Amino acid sequence: MRKRPPEKSEDMRAVLLALRDITEKLDAIDARLDAMDDEGIKRGTVAGTLSGAVSGAMVAVGMALVRATAGG
Repeated sequence: MRKRPPEKSEDMRAVLLALRDITEKLDAIDARLDAMDDEGIKRGTVAGTLSGAVSGAMVAVGMALVRATAGG
């Protein structure tokens, strides 16, 4: 069985450390994207609720005006 030369072992260690660092950075980015996604869902829900309420109010006012004009 052959042993690896010391510099290759150290090179491998450096590569593994770099890969670990990259993995940690990607995990941090993934966590931030998840937080942004959750915030986007919340804001979308609020925007949808508000636009539905405003649309409903406009329709109700329009119907009331039609009824008032028609004498109903």
